[in-house]
Amino acid sequence: MVLTEAITLWAPLLMAVDSGSTGALGALQPTADTVIAVPADGVLHYTHIKIPAGITVSFARNAANTGVVLLATEAVVISGILDVSGAGPTGGVGAFAAVGGLAGPGGGDGGSALVGGGALSGLGAAGGGSHATCRGAGGGSWIRASGAGACPCAVIPEDVTGFELPLTGGSGGGAADGDAGGGGGGFVVVASNVSIRVEGAIRARGGVGGPKGGSGGGGAVRLVAPLIDGAGELDTRAPDCEARCDAATCGAPGLVRLEADEVDPGLVGRITAAFSVGPPGPIDLGRSVRILSVAGQSPAASAAHGHLLDPVAVNDGTSVAILVEGRGISAGAPVVLVVMPSDGRRLRYVAPCTGTPACTASFSVPRPALSGAAALQALVEQP
Repeated sequence: MVLTEAITLWAPLLMAVDSGSTGALGALQPTADTVIAVPADGVLHYTHIKIPAGITVSFARNAANTGVVLLATEAVVISGILDVSGAGPTGGVGAFAAVGGLAGPGGGDGGSALVGGGALSGLGAAGGGSHATCRGAGGGSWIRASGAGACPCAVIPEDVTGFELPLTGGSGGGAADGDAGGGGGGFVVVASNVSIRVEGAIRARGGVGGPKGGSGGGGAVRLVAPLIDGAGELDTRAPDCEARCDAATCGAPGLVRLEADEVDPGLVGRITAAFSVGPPGPIDLGRSVRILSVAGQSPAASAAHGHLLDPVAVNDGTSVAILVEGRGISAGAPVVLVVMPSDGRRLRYVAPCTGTPACTASFSVPRPALSGAAALQALVEQP
């Protein structure tokens, strides 16, 4: 007889978890492949969730391209597939020789290739750089920043970080020489008052880029419940890594976060990307951070979720002032500003968030870190 047991992470008794679900949508129990429209706030309130084997549930993005939050008052059982993956490029239209792949909810779209030889970088906080004639870089993620388009391909350094809120999906791959990039994987949060069982798969994979385009970065999956178990797969990989230009055009892998008092070690062993495990934490739907200004300039609307997607214009001097606003964050809590220059580095700065009800954190970033094109992301860390 072979005995197995779950790993008890924090306590012998399962503690209560309040997902915050109102149960307004009733049960999610599809009988055929289903595409769910993501509401404006990204949050879906169910009683129980049961996705049968052979059934795929995917999502149509909302206007703000938020991630997906599935809340349940009862048990969640995923025997089929829950999918927020990015897509590959599509054919040309108008001025575009090839259109970048659509990201999963909360991810960045792939860069498009222009008629006449131009190429665009991938979208998202760590979108892959483009290149006119050679190869586009893969999109970045929580685990690794993206690189610039290169000839030959650039080597992208690893930079593993801890779990941070708010989550974002993977960034899009860059375009190059008529080939577009793949879309980044989205992000999904699943929370249950009772338990989450994964017998099928939850996928947040990046989309494959064109032959010279970068692939999208992997997305993020966060599960919160008293008990998490199953024999399924949690997949936030970036695609086609081994065959794509010494990994430079391959998107970065994503992140899986499991929060429970008891987690099945077999499920942990089948995670196909970086992961972290901890006790159940608050869902914190009201917690947010956004970049208010860079060198005194207000960012574009694309920065509403903490991202500045356009190249940063900086003033003369040795440093640049950046102001971040937080809501739903305790006064004095540390806010992290991540700066990702086009050379693929991931630079982290930390400052306290002060004031109420909206707090602000002030940063002074060395000007060389922001020279040329750079992406910014504001985060609040959770243990």
